Amino acid sequence: ASFRSISTFRSSLEKICRKERDGYSSCKEDICKLFKDLSFDDIWEMNFRIRDLDNIRVIKIRVQNSTQNLSSADGFRLIVCCNKKEETVAFLNVYPKRGKFGQLDQSKEEFKRQLKTYLSALQNKELVEHDINKGLEIIEK
Repeated sequence: ASFRSISTFRSSLEKICRKERDGYSSCKEDICKLFKDLSFDDIWEMNFRIRDLDNIRVIKIRVQNSTQNLSSADGFRLIVCCNKKEETVAFLNVYPKRGKFGQLDQSKEEFKRQLKTYLSALQNKELVEHDINKGLEIIEK
């Protein structure tokens, strides 16, 4: 699978990783570790499914926070969109469950907005590609 993102994910990631003392500095590595050995089909079958539209599936994934030694239940929530036709996984958003930026969940409106942003970015070729083996480093085209 190749990994892409929309601007919402990149700004959320930047916000939570900005200050080390906030306790989220491992977020990028934790995400990479989760996907490193998974095939696209493994990811496609993950729970928790939010939306299913033909070849597109939006999934909420639990990610551990190794900085704070938190399990996946208390760590981060990662919202991804899997595109079966292109075998790509797009990161839509990430947020911690605890701490300064902790939030319990996302509203349905936020999910819809992120999916809309994804579909528009896909159409306009504005998705940014990430290297899962290099701490989510952006791959320049």
